[in-house]
Amino acid sequence: MIPVFSNKIKTYDITLDLCVGLPRLLRQLNVGSKNVLVDLSSLDHVSIMTLTKQLLTQITPRSFFAAYIRPVGYIHQKGTVGYGLSEKIQAISAVPGFARRERDQQTLCAFLGFEGIRLKGVLETVQNIEKLLPIVAFPSGSPQWYNVTIWNNMDMLQNEAKDLAINKCISESVFEAVYLLRKIVPQEDNAVLAPLGTRAHSMACAIYACEHQSCRIVYDFAVESDERAIGISHIKVYHLSSFIKN
Repeated sequence: MIPVFSNKIKTYDITLDLCVGLPRLLRQLNVGSKNVLVDLSSLDHVSIMTLTKQLLTQITPRSFFAAYIRPVGYIHQKGTVGYGLSEKIQAISAVPGFARRERDQQTLCAFLGFEGIRLKGVLETVQNIEKLLPIVAFPSGSPQWYNVTIWNNMDMLQNEAKDLAINKCISESVFEAVYLLRKIVPQEDNAVLAPLGTRAHSMACAIYACEHQSCRIVYDFAVESDERAIGISHIKVYHLSSFIKN
């Protein structure tokens, strides 16, 4: 379900197919002549990535913005370091609009979150991984969250390689995540992206994949807990019009 707020008068709250219904809705709203702001906090990760692709490459708006709310904390904490943020983790498959065939010698670039089991599922599903590039979200105001992510993913990271380099990226930065992908993913590689962290990083994966047509995005379609975050730390707004494909 995607809530769409067209203006002060019209409000839409509908269920639609992301591949067929979403482009139709965007055309009905005459998005091409409007300034669009996507509220990342109200959408699931798959909707964010699919919508980003549509707005950057298909039904492009006059200008494109996004907003992201970083919470003060997470309330589904288990023990001292564990977080149960998802009620269910489903089968891993390609994100609609970002499906590509399996290739040899693939580079897997994974944005990590608190739940280490999610990385385990990706590594067990994606075949022919020659190189793993893990990226850990680093909240600017909560450095202890970085340690939680490392701790909960440590077993899988140690199993992959003892000298594995771990990259870090500000958790709420779309731009830094895009620039980091451009830097660490060799252009000749068959890249597979796994956005298992923040919504801002899921949007960054979609932007990068729009720039590199051979890039594939996989996701575990996690069903998030109804109550997972508490409070508002700060709100970030991004001006993304420079990524629109004209």
